[in-house]
Amino acid sequence: MLCEKCKKNEATVHMTHYVSGKSVTKHLCDECFRKENENSPVENFGSSFAEILFNIKKFASTVKTAAEAADTADSGPECPRCGLSLNKLRNSNGQLGCPECYQTFKVMIKDTIANIQSGTIHLGKRPPSKKAVTPALREAEIAKLQEEIKKLIAAEDYEAAAVCRDRITALRTAEESDHDGGEA
Repeated sequence: MLCEKCKKNEATVHMTHYVSGKSVTKHLCDECFRKENENSPVENFGSSFAEILFNIKKFASTVKTAAEAADTADSGPECPRCGLSLNKLRNSNGQLGCPECYQTFKVMIKDTIANIQSGTIHLGKRPPSKKAVTPALREAEIAKLQEEIKKLIAAEDYEAAAVCRDRITALRTAEESDHDGGEA
């Protein structure tokens, strides 16, 4: 098989790339492969399997060194009180250095909690046999319905928005009656 680029030499390098979910295969000679990848770390691998195996360890240490340099170059926000940086926080298994860290890393903490849980409001656990609505569950439901109302109004679905509004009113009424019943 001839090289796809120069159409002169025998293709000795066969590369498969995945672009937008489709595989694209290139068949190149050694010379065209080196020209195409001269500014890439791949050029240092070589074109034969033996060269690749020999150079892969050297390449891995280069990548690790570059990643470490990138980590130290831009560490993101830093706590003004204790000096904890975002990179140090990531490497500390999420242990914050002081109370001020909660404010400094507020956005990252909130995003992380939202990714781990099904939201940022702690609803607690309750046995499946208990059907009682806790205040936290009620507030979460109200917040969800308020967001739904905004979407429905934007979509001009006023009837569905009214149903959500009525559900919020019912939840708030139930909450008030729980407070009144608990005080008597």
